[in-house]
Amino acid sequence: MKIRVFILILVLLSVACQKTKPRLPIRKKMVSQNETLITLNNKLKKEQELIFKRIIKKDSVSNYSASNHGFWYKYDKKGKDNDLPKKGDELIYIYSVYNIKNQLIYSKKEAHYWVDKQDVIDGLEVGLKLMKKGDEVTFLFPSNVAYGYSGDQNKIAVNQPLIFKVKLNKINKNESN
Repeated sequence: MKIRVFILILVLLSVACQKTKPRLPIRKKMVSQNETLITLNNKLKKEQELIFKRIIKKDSVSNYSASNHGFWYKYDKKGKDNDLPKKGDELIYIYSVYNIKNQLIYSKKEAHYWVDKQDVIDGLEVGLKLMKKGDEVTFLFPSNVAYGYSGDQNKIAVNQPLIFKVKLNKINKNESN
């Protein structure tokens, strides 16, 4: 009897001491969150591009240019000055913001911008550098170069494409340029 108990204990110990192999997880092909966001961004970008192309087509009397930064613009009035703004210059401009149905969101506001030293929406930052004193320009900004995923927490919605009408009144040159 003692031998049987002893053998049983040995068998149990030998079985208990064996290392168990962990189960491997089941591998499923999963789309990462970044890939999903990229897909959604590309879809949104194409949709907004189509909207702006329709607006441009409707406005057949104007000549729109496509920027390298993903927005379109047209000169409503050309100023007589030849100087483009440079880094550090102070720009004084008036702007109005419209939705894609050309409904006013924000009426004319005067603003100041120090080139490359102050934050404004991406599209406007690039667009103002294309303007000379006295220029009046209409910008068509997709949401990714405007207020994007956050909107402005007031009147501009999330992912809302916008139309900005801007008049550059003055360029105060940076003395160090």
